[in-house]
Amino acid sequence: VTQKIYFLTRIRCADGVPMAVEKVHMPFYRFAGIETQDLSKSLYALLKEQYGCECSKAVQSIQAGAASSHDAKLLKIKTGMPVLCISRTTYGMDGAPFEYVDSIYRGDKYIFNVWKSKLSLGLPRLRLGCAREKFFERYCYNNMTTCLVAA
Repeated sequence: VTQKIYFLTRIRCADGVPMAVEKVHMPFYRFAGIETQDLSKSLYALLKEQYGCECSKAVQSIQAGAASSHDAKLLKIKTGMPVLCISRTTYGMDGAPFEYVDSIYRGDKYIFNVWKSKLSLGLPRLRLGCAREKFFERYCYNNMTTCLVAA
């Protein structure tokens, strides 16, 4: 079955420095007209406010990789530099997947730390971060926190 999708490429920056490239895939039928929205801010806040779509969980895989020439240009790093490659499928409160994302994070700016704790929903608590000076946080899911800490 062929289905239209939105494909968004987002460059995530901290203090004007490119930190990550996100390649987001979302079903067209579920988010019709999203191209007219301000996509420079929180995508999850937009999906909640404009489309009534909230995250219930996400499944991620993380692996080491090397920056392609295309991603290296976007991140302003050298081709072949170490990167973190993260693939994520995000699910709504109805249990249906609504987003698939491939992200490339600069290997010189991030350390990925994971810890688990027993929460009221029994979901793992995730933390993405780096033990350097500057940081920013974004809370994404009910009882799940993703913290991105930039060098």
